[in-house]
Amino acid sequence: MLKFWRTMVATLLFSGPVSAQYINSSGSNPAITEYEREMREMYPDSPQMLNRGIMYIFYDGENCTDCAEIIKELYNIYSINYEADYAVFEIDYTQDLGVNFKGIYNLTQPLSVVLVQIHNGMAWGYQKIDNLYQYADNPQQLQQIFTEQVNNFTTPQNFI
Repeated sequence: MLKFWRTMVATLLFSGPVSAQYINSSGSNPAITEYEREMREMYPDSPQMLNRGIMYIFYDGENCTDCAEIIKELYNIYSINYEADYAVFEIDYTQDLGVNFKGIYNLTQPLSVVLVQIHNGMAWGYQKIDNLYQYADNPQQLQQIFTEQVNNFTTPQNFI
C-alpha cells in the first residue's frame, strides 16, 4: 500500500485562508494499522521507526487544477526539513482505497495536508492544514507558512 500511495500524482486548486486544526485522536484507524504493519516489515530492527509520523497530502483528483506546483513545493519542503520525522503519502481521497480518508480526516477541499503523530504504532493526534493554494505564486511564503504549521504540530507539548 505504501508503494501505491507514493506513486499517485496530484494537482489541486481552492481558495480561502490557511488553516490548521489539531485533533487528539488516541487509538488507531485502518490506515495507521497498515502503516504500522509495513513499518515493522520494512524496519524490523528499528523500533524508533514506529514513532515516525505520517504526512498525508490529500487531493481531490476530480476537482484539482493548476496546483501540481504546490504539491511539488510541499515535497521540496518535506525532503529538506521533515524526511527523518515523517513518511509522506500523496493520496487522491476520491478514489476507493479501502480506507475512508475523507471521513476519518473530514476532507472537504481539493487539497489538505494531514500530519499524524504516531507513538508505538498508535495515532495520538493529527493536524489538518488547508488552503495552501493561495501561495501557488509565492513559494517562499508557502514554505514559511507550511513550515510554521508543521513545526508547531511537531513540538512535543502538542502530543498526547
